[in-house]
Amino acid sequence: MNDIWLQTIVNNVKGVSGQGYIISDIFFDKYVDKGITSDYWVNVAVEMDKKTKEYLDKNYLHLN
Repeated sequence: MNDIWLQTIVNNVKGVSGQGYIISDIFFDKYVDKGITSDYWVNVAVEMDKKTKEYLDKNYLHLN
């Protein structure tokens, strides 16, 4: 699940490497003025929710 969430962050947040490290100059240049008000956080939350449901359905919820 962590790998799926990491990929969501990498796909939606500029300045985050594929290993999950923040490339500070890119990240801060992009988001310093907007912070969490930027739309990318909405995209992250929506995609993480979707991926979580898919993962749980595939790996756990189908057992009922």
